[in-house]
Amino acid sequence: PRYPLAYLNLGVLYDLYQRRLDLALNHYESYVELSADKESNEQVEKWITYLRRRVAKMNRTAMMAPVQ
Repeated sequence: PRYPLAYLNLGVLYDLYQRRLDLALNHYESYVELSADKESNEQVEKWITYLRRRVAKMNRTAMMAPVQ
């Protein structure tokens, strides 16, 4: 659908409530692509950057974890 707020709301749901960072990123990125609200886009871009850092850190941590 071409309804930006749906993507934003799903991103928040996946990010804050379900801890599904991959899905949150996808939905935040879709929101920015579809939204014409420059101020909101700037904020969501910050969230995207923050989530990408969290995902990268989690991936590095997972790679360093000992295998049992």
